[in-house]
Amino acid sequence: MVNSCEDRFFKFDVEIIRLIKNGGCFMIEKEEKQLLDEIMKDSSPVLFLGAGFSKGSKNENNTLDGKGIWNLILESLVLKKADESDIDEIKGYHLRRLCEYVYTLYGGKKELTELLTSCFKGTKPDGNKFHLKLTSYPWKKIFTVNIDDLIENMVFYISMFDQGRNSREAL
Repeated sequence: MVNSCEDRFFKFDVEIIRLIKNGGCFMIEKEEKQLLDEIMKDSSPVLFLGAGFSKGSKNENNTLDGKGIWNLILESLVLKKADESDIDEIKGYHLRRLCEYVYTLYGGKKELTELLTSCFKGTKPDGNKFHLKLTSYPWKKIFTVNIDDLIENMVFYISMFDQGRNSREAL
């Protein structure tokens, strides 16, 4: 029997990991949903987001996949400054190696950081209600390691929606 809130969190985390390992996408079963509901009611959980959260979102550059980012970096930074004799070798680099090459080419991370930040600015959900549902919960805190600004835009959208709804209700 699971007693403490921490034990229930651990049980839920283990179940999510099992589901992910057995097929990636998963639906939460009724018992798991009830467990999650209890945990959410009994505590003030925080939300930690990683790269998977942005799946299904869009931005102006449509570079949300690794290949798109790789091409953008190559065209925007590498081809402008690399020796032509190195281009064929560079085209065989995986994304991480390409980024390391850019650090060497430019003497730091500034140019790459600026490119990626501008690339992922203005990221919005693409009709996926998942993003809206997840961010509409009153989390104690939300942490993200993503370079895009999807979560910030979602939280802003929700707060604007709530302000509009509250002002209409006051009338």
